[in-house]
Amino acid sequence: MEDRLQHLENVVKSMQNDIYLLRSQLSSITRESSVMKTCLKAAHLLPQCATDAARHHCVTDALHAAVASQDMVLAICCGAGIAGTHSLAMAATTFAVNILPVVPLVKELCPCPLLVIGGYSSNERALNSVDIRNPMTGAWKALGLCEVCRGGCAAAVCDGLLYVYTDDGELMSLDLTTCQWQRLPTIPKMGCCELMVFKNFLFLIGYSRMWRLNLQTIAWTPLPSLLTPRHRFGASQKAQSIYVAGGEEIGDGATASAVELWDTKSGCWVRLPALPTPRSACTAVTMGDKLYVIGGYPGSIDGARAPPLQVVECLDLHAGIWAALPTMLAPRANCAAVAMAGSLYVVGGEVPLEGDVSDSMDEVLSIVERFDPKSNLWIAEPPLLRPRARCALVPALGIQIQSTPLYSWTPAFQMK
Repeated sequence: MEDRLQHLENVVKSMQNDIYLLRSQLSSITRESSVMKTCLKAAHLLPQCATDAARHHCVTDALHAAVASQDMVLAICCGAGIAGTHSLAMAATTFAVNILPVVPLVKELCPCPLLVIGGYSSNERALNSVDIRNPMTGAWKALGLCEVCRGGCAAAVCDGLLYVYTDDGELMSLDLTTCQWQRLPTIPKMGCCELMVFKNFLFLIGYSRMWRLNLQTIAWTPLPSLLTPRHRFGASQKAQSIYVAGGEEIGDGATASAVELWDTKSGCWVRLPALPTPRSACTAVTMGDKLYVIGGYPGSIDGARAPPLQVVECLDLHAGIWAALPTMLAPRANCAAVAMAGSLYVVGGEVPLEGDVSDSMDEVLSIVERFDPKSNLWIAEPPLLRPRARCALVPALGIQIQSTPLYSWTPAFQMK
């Protein structure tokens, strides 16, 4: 009798597992159908009857026809936006082969929300607020507070997670779906750092050193130092390469013009053509096949701190040639910048107060401007809600402004 009861229990457990799997598959099919319907309807490519069919059937002739070519997939994804494309690529497994190749192109073509994080206001008051920019109106909205994110910081977004490293050595990740912060193991404090994330690795570069965090094993590995020891530089990534430009040399404090490339495949630093204008406290951004270096301090003049630069210079990564771009609308150092939808956005920063030659008093800026490479012009955008310097600016990939609870979220972010 006991053996028979045990057998029946095993059968029931097996059936429960089967039911669980069936429910999971049904949930996946429902989610995929809903995402496809939303994307197709947003792109105005199918009549209502076809989108109604997509609600009830995972795969229909209409859906197959819509994603039969890369051009059509690109049209659908551009109509749905970056958030819809990411959801589509994750949920619509039936068409993933057609969708995944166009994701990078959609990122270049479609604007997405921007997050500005932390930084300092006037009088070196540390900020722990996070604001978001509406890509349609350009207006900024307060998103929330983070008790563990204060002052100067660097940030990056990858696979729905926002990674933030602060000047005081804290490393955290924020799940953009659940709004939950989580602390990650840190390394010895390195002061102002630049943070890069791709695939399963996080890179921290600061005070001439670089460390790599394996996001699967949560283990840190020290990597070779910069060829020119320095800090307060600008850094950016493109594919599996990291670029570092300018900075303040360690030792004599000279303003650096060195530019270096880290190739994750070869695992070494390579020198690139030097900056025409040496600078520290600058910002670097890659867009397309170009590296842009923005603002910063050019050093000192007769022992006094020189005013920050309006100068923006651009390195053609294929030709290895620097070119000067039109100057920004306002000079600034310690600003933040990001490339999005074919434009370059620059926010915040600082300039010395009039008559001040020390590093103690700066006017912090709320100015936002955008560079359009097609018109070769800088365009004024709606300002930040509050002035910020040494803040982080990242694209909020995967956030849907109209529906996400994150955008309307007002309480402080929660720590796990």
